[in-house]
Amino acid sequence: MRRFLAGSLGWSLTWLAATTTAAEPWPAPWRPAGSPAAAATPAPSAGGVSLGRPQAVNVLPPAPSPEPRPLPAAIDPQVQQTGFRAEQPRPLPRWEQTPVATDFAPRPQPTPTVSRKVVVSGGSEFAADQAPLARAAVPASGTVVVSSAPVAQPVVSGGSVPAPVPGGTVINWMGPEAAYGEAPYVDGFSGGYAGGANWLYARAEYLLWGLRDQKYPVLVTTAPAGGTGILGDPGTVILFGGDSISTGAFHGGRFTLGFWCDPEQCWGIEANYFRLGEQSVRFNADSGTFPLLTRPFFDVNNGVESVELTAAPGLATGAVSIVAPSSLQGAELNLRCNWCRTCVGNLDFLIGGRWLSLDESLTITEDVTVNPNVDPALLPPGVLPGDRALVVDEFITKNQFYGIQFALDWERRLAPRWVLNVRPKLGVGVTQQTININGYQVVTGVDGTQEFFVGGLLALPSNIGRVSRTRFAVTTELNVNLGYEVTDSLTLFAGYSILYWSNVVRPADQIDRQLNINQIPNFSRSPNPGAVRPLNPVRETGVFAHGLNLGLEYRY
Repeated sequence: MRRFLAGSLGWSLTWLAATTTAAEPWPAPWRPAGSPAAAATPAPSAGGVSLGRPQAVNVLPPAPSPEPRPLPAAIDPQVQQTGFRAEQPRPLPRWEQTPVATDFAPRPQPTPTVSRKVVVSGGSEFAADQAPLARAAVPASGTVVVSSAPVAQPVVSGGSVPAPVPGGTVINWMGPEAAYGEAPYVDGFSGGYAGGANWLYARAEYLLWGLRDQKYPVLVTTAPAGGTGILGDPGTVILFGGDSISTGAFHGGRFTLGFWCDPEQCWGIEANYFRLGEQSVRFNADSGTFPLLTRPFFDVNNGVESVELTAAPGLATGAVSIVAPSSLQGAELNLRCNWCRTCVGNLDFLIGGRWLSLDESLTITEDVTVNPNVDPALLPPGVLPGDRALVVDEFITKNQFYGIQFALDWERRLAPRWVLNVRPKLGVGVTQQTININGYQVVTGVDGTQEFFVGGLLALPSNIGRVSRTRFAVTTELNVNLGYEVTDSLTLFAGYSILYWSNVVRPADQIDRQLNINQIPNFSRSPNPGAVRPLNPVRETGVFAHGLNLGLEYRY
């Protein structure tokens, strides 16, 4: 039996070796085209099979075609083998790239660090060696998560954006390159973050401004005992006029409301309104302080300087007051377009309509009581001892500007929470000028009867009336503000503004101090008819308004 088993085993090994020698040689595994072929070795002999050291396998020479040679069919007829080619996919342009959702968990990657200083909306500032930039998924919309603290976040090649990292702020990024550590642009002063984090913004400002001084002619004088109060005479003292007089500080406010029309904040609408509360130049003088009070003018009938007496020792007592109020307001409606946006600032262009209104007046009131014991020969015709006269001169001006306006809004981030904003404006249009001049006298007798007369002193029948006309005008404005971001939505700022408006009329400029005394009610008459004066000169000038701004901005 032992011989039979040994003979059967030998016969089986001999048959297997012969079959293997007759089969087609087995090729080498596939290798990329162009790889050096392995050195061929002779096939094992058919005399037997060695179970010891592995032997090299026959390898076919490389094919001349760049395509790898497909594998031949295996010995087992039930197994089908196919060839394939390794080809790198064509990279798609950025605008064709779309995220592909994956069903498997992403492989955690190390958090990339920032290659340069990064300023985020929360005010944190850090460099590459201080804190990493936590990156979330970057879909086509280009949204990333920025955190001021080191946060481990896996890099995801596709899918939706996860929830914001605690302590981070979701902002819009300028394209998929956000994944490589570029610093975000944060618009912290004029409308929120770039990319639609805020749709609305509102500002409220307190204004402490001043208005360009008006130059008044000499309106009130005095003199010591024995003096006349006439300009040029010895001892005459000017009490009011003859120089520019300041209106003082104006308190006001300005309110701005803006709305972005698209998520990228490329187009928006902005409106604002400001008003400076009324501020007045005031002057009062009476005979208790100045026994001699006079109102000077130039007498065209006789060609000399003269005065009207308001108070004189032994002749009359009285007082004179001057009130000159001013107020300024304006409104704008602009279309806003983003012109340039970078990681540290932005530049917007604005175009729209502008309206300005300047309302001013000058009222001179003279109250005179004639001494009841005065000699009637010393009084002008029609005036009796004991009479009381009220003399009023009014000069009222109104200017309204209507025009188109062009503006730039430039913003620059200076520090993590500090922002500089500069806004120059230019308006071109027309100014509607209106001048109203009125004057009158009311004389009350000792018996209580009253008489009304047209004309005061400087406002007489020759210049009383209303003048209205339209003139070309230009407005310019410059606003410079420095803001501090208290939160991502709230900014406090302070700055300076200056506004110039050409071709306006102001009340003090409309006074003509050359008078024909024959027109003055209850005044001495002259045989010389004289020229027709005063006239309405309709003088134009430019006006400046400037001052400090203090306010806050809220973004929603």
